[in-house]
Amino acid sequence: MMHLTLKSEYSFGQCFGYLKSLHDNYSSDGVIGIADTNTFSFYKLEQMCKKSGVKPIYGYRCTVVNNATQKVKPRGQFGKEYIIIAKNVIGLREIFNLTKIMSQNFYYRGNVSVSDINSLSNNVIVISTDPVANRLDYLGIGFTTPERTKNYRCKKVFVDQNFYSSGEDKPVYQLYAGRNANDKSCPQHILCEEEAIAYFGKECVDSLLEIEKSVDRFDLPLAENVEYKGKEKIADLSIEGAKRLGVDLTDPVYQERFDKEISLLEDKGFSDYLMVVAEIIKEAKRYSLVGPGRGSSGGSLICYLLGITTFDPIKYDLIFERFIDVNRFDAPDIDFDVPDKYRGKVVKWMEKRYGIDNVKTISNITRFKPKSAIGEFAKAMGIPRFETEAVKDMILHRAPGDARAAFAMEDTFQETDAGVEFIEKFPEMKTVTQIENHAKNKGKHAAGVIICNKSLANYCGIDERDGTVYLDKKDAEGLNLLKVDALGLRTLSVLQDCAKSIGMDYNDFYDLPLDDEKSFEVFKNKRLGGVFQFEGEAVKSINHSAPMEHFEDIVAAGALGRPGSLSSGGTSRYIKLRNGEREPTFYCDKHKRITESTYGVVVYQETMMALCKEISGMSWEDVSSLRKAASKSLGEEFFDKYRIKFVEGAIALSGYDEETANKAWLDISSMGSYAFNRSHSVAYAYISYWC
Repeated sequence: MMHLTLKSEYSFGQCFGYLKSLHDNYSSDGVIGIADTNTFSFYKLEQMCKKSGVKPIYGYRCTVVNNATQKVKPRGQFGKEYIIIAKNVIGLREIFNLTKIMSQNFYYRGNVSVSDINSLSNNVIVISTDPVANRLDYLGIGFTTPERTKNYRCKKVFVDQNFYSSGEDKPVYQLYAGRNANDKSCPQHILCEEEAIAYFGKECVDSLLEIEKSVDRFDLPLAENVEYKGKEKIADLSIEGAKRLGVDLTDPVYQERFDKEISLLEDKGFSDYLMVVAEIIKEAKRYSLVGPGRGSSGGSLICYLLGITTFDPIKYDLIFERFIDVNRFDAPDIDFDVPDKYRGKVVKWMEKRYGIDNVKTISNITRFKPKSAIGEFAKAMGIPRFETEAVKDMILHRAPGDARAAFAMEDTFQETDAGVEFIEKFPEMKTVTQIENHAKNKGKHAAGVIICNKSLANYCGIDERDGTVYLDKKDAEGLNLLKVDALGLRTLSVLQDCAKSIGMDYNDFYDLPLDDEKSFEVFKNKRLGGVFQFEGEAVKSINHSAPMEHFEDIVAAGALGRPGSLSSGGTSRYIKLRNGEREPTFYCDKHKRITESTYGVVVYQETMMALCKEISGMSWEDVSSLRKAASKSLGEEFFDKYRIKFVEGAIALSGYDEETANKAWLDISSMGSYAFNRSHSVAYAYISYWC
């Protein structure tokens, strides 16, 4: 039987049901329809369906009242649930507009008016189990359909009213939903065809096929690349920037890098993107201390010349391919930091420049992680908190690329003494393993802002209450929506205030010499209170073992203090080598040239990329894949898929024997799989040094 109106995990708190499981288990008829209380599932469903060949149906559940603009308490104006299904792209935009209306009219809950439903076009299908509007295409038949409405002279269709997938899922749903759990006596799982016909009749089930045939198979619309509002060309602005910064573009090294970057940016249509960001940062610098850069943009000479970053990538051996390469077709991330007290002002300027409907913040989807899930389920079951502490401390951690990454709780309960003891004492807590990584709720991203040429309601749902879109970072990128990460950093506010208090121009921070002896005495004397990055125990301990003596030491410490580097043993190995307790190992002249500054240790992603490219001759496509894996900390299991390629390439290109090639790969996979972005390390090292 077709299921065209299923609820998923994205109807937060209302349904237990992983979207992927729904797609995999309920699309045997070649079609699957999801209708949640928002549109988070749309892009995710499309990607699943493209892989499987299944036809996606996009629906939206909204609450309809007579007049949503009236602020009436729920007991005075009970809304009726409507399901709106998009027949085509035009209908999809009408759904996106309804999400905007519903959030604008939030009072205890989101509502839309009867007039909003009546004004919908024939590009959508309107279904309700208890209609209050004139517009109605199908009367929804389910367990909540009132008897009085069943005599409506309107086509009837079965609607899914699932709170979980199967009867076995009821316990986990009840614990997940807590006091808000819907605990009626009627079935609340996903009905099979025989059950649906038995309860509601064959006519209602047959109408599903009629609806499916009336809905087009279409792709979600992709946004056009954002357009820069000025008239300048990127090459001209970059040349002006070079003159201002004293960069000699006639130098062969700089000329070659300039030409390569400009060519690739224009070929990929990213030129306007960079100029948009450069304009935002230029505006922000008028009144605030903007950070020197963040992320991979530090590897771009053009970003430096445009003022997006404030350090020369060639001077620091930063590679452009970490930012953009020939195999990258999605827009690269450009991130920057501003003083936290000015972030709101920066976003307001973006809204004024590009239109308030064209600028919104992306959302975060909070998911159940092992510790929080154990804590919440234990509380719901009346298990004292102290009983959970031991098992929480023993939670197994795995890289996202590990085949068992999503089964940390299950494996903890089976493979650790604390876990086995906990389940023996509280066997009912086995239920908690089913909730790991299930969507929990929606949050507002701390930094990510989307800028678009048109209203974002053309591409996604909108939550006007907090100015967010119903998209997470990955979804936004998939829809080609330009994302700018503008992070409010408290440290920059403190630095700017310090400059003001002594009559210093905050822009002078960018020109401070990097060899000031008294600055490095701060590290030597371990006076690290308030020093950016060095207040954390991990980076602080690195300084205690090997105090910072040069700017490059600060750069390395920022990368070595990350969890992956610490857990892989790379950090302790680096410290011993730097302190002269061990001698570095170099496998060939190329390996020495690439890793000499880090004593043969793969500290940065850029180092890993260079080793794979120069020693093994791996393609930029493979190198880029490894770079993404390292960025997402997918771990050694993912990296091992490329071991044979590297070993064979190192033997053929660099004359390695098999044993040496495998040793070199072990260094890359064990450390490189968690390696940090050097561009980012350099940028944040500046802020640490300023402190």
